Amino acid sequence: MKRLFLAALAGLTIFAGCKKDDDEGIKTQSEFTIAEGDSFDMIVGEILQLHATHLASESPSKNYEWQSSNKSVASVTVWGEVKAVGEGETIITVKTDNDITAECRIVVSAIAITQIKLKSTDYEIAIGDSMQLTPDVLPANATYKADLVYTSTDEAVATVGDDGKVKTVSVGECQIKIESPEGKEAVCNIKVLLKKVTNISLVKNDLDNVLTIEQGETYKFKVEIEPKTDIDATINWISSDESVATISEDGTVTAVGIGECTITVISSNTNVKTNCIVKVIPSPVKGIELDKTSVTILIGSTDIVTANVIPDIAANKNVIWTSSDETIAIVDNGTITGIAAGTATITATTEEGGFKRSCKVTVGAINIFMSASYIGGMEQQDGNNVFYCSCSISNNSSVGVYVKSVSIDGDIKTINETVESNASLTKSFVTNVMGSSISSFTTQYDVKWTIEYDGVEYEVAAE
Repeated sequence: MKRLFLAALAGLTIFAGCKKDDDEGIKTQSEFTIAEGDSFDMIVGEILQLHATHLASESPSKNYEWQSSNKSVASVTVWGEVKAVGEGETIITVKTDNDITAECRIVVSAIAITQIKLKSTDYEIAIGDSMQLTPDVLPANATYKADLVYTSTDEAVATVGDDGKVKTVSVGECQIKIESPEGKEAVCNIKVLLKKVTNISLVKNDLDNVLTIEQGETYKFKVEIEPKTDIDATINWISSDESVATISEDGTVTAVGIGECTITVISSNTNVKTNCIVKVIPSPVKGIELDKTSVTILIGSTDIVTANVIPDIAANKNVIWTSSDETIAIVDNGTITGIAAGTATITATTEEGGFKRSCKVTVGAINIFMSASYIGGMEQQDGNNVFYCSCSISNNSSVGVYVKSVSIDGDIKTINETVESNASLTKSFVTNVMGSSISSFTTQYDVKWTIEYDGVEYEVAAE
């Protein structure tokens, strides 16, 4: 096989023209001749057009066959267009039909990345959201700018795809690292946050943004927050006038005073808020209670029964007092006066609502307030059996009572003492003295007290 050199002695000559897009900074070169054994430097992505010529005396045909010894470095088309594919060296060979050849060496190199830049190094993303990282690679025509590698320092917080898309996983912090094949890198900090509240509303049982509530009552608001998950649901409550209504941390409003105010609920992280007008109206009467259900009084004396209207903050606390028998007892605003012996019913009725409660009144003489008892016994003194009777009388009235005497089995003992209100008087007497030897004895007695009140004597028997 003949081999012709591409010098002055060669019969086959290669001409070359280099071209590439002008926007990547490489200018089209004019056609030039490559001598046999010469080499040509290219960069990855560049295209070089080769042309072959030969003397007609060397070969009758102008058909050429082009080959690359290393297609991973540079490829060549059937019409001699060489494309730089990867770094390295290759031999481009052209051959005629009668095996006349010429060749040149192609050396392909890359344009290295010198810098990777991000618009920011700190990003905050809500959980569930994603973002696209688009780094700027310098120079713009760097060979491997499409081969950047993205990694996350904590994929439990956020992941990143080969295309630079960051997806959040959970609340936390991590870093996304971007690295070029040459070892250049850029790092950004990712902070994944809870979602921000976008809307907040109050559920008020179909109330038209107005809550009407009785003074003293409470009402708990139900709050609806959007979005419903992965949010910071911390909220604050505010009352425009706490003398009208207060609001607790759990959304419970308490009606304090009659009037109108505004209750506002606000998200702590976005200031999204809503409100409701609260109108406090007077509380109606709901019942009545008496501090006594029965009283016993002397004829001519008084006692007081107190009525409590429910609730205590009811606006109308007026009470109407009546007696079932004013010949026995009368009542004036809760003060009961005994008129004659007997029983009557005192009733308190609320002016609003007509709620009622009653008290039984017993009116009588002083003796119904007195009670008496005794204790009989025996003890030995100086060898004798001494029998005694200890007599007591109690005064349960509100006045002092004069005690004249006490009778024990008809034996009258003079007393002449006053037993005060809610007090007792006790006297002991020897009823018999017998020898040490007795066959039988008794300690049961008939005891009667004689008292005097308001010039009238009464007898009180002991039980």
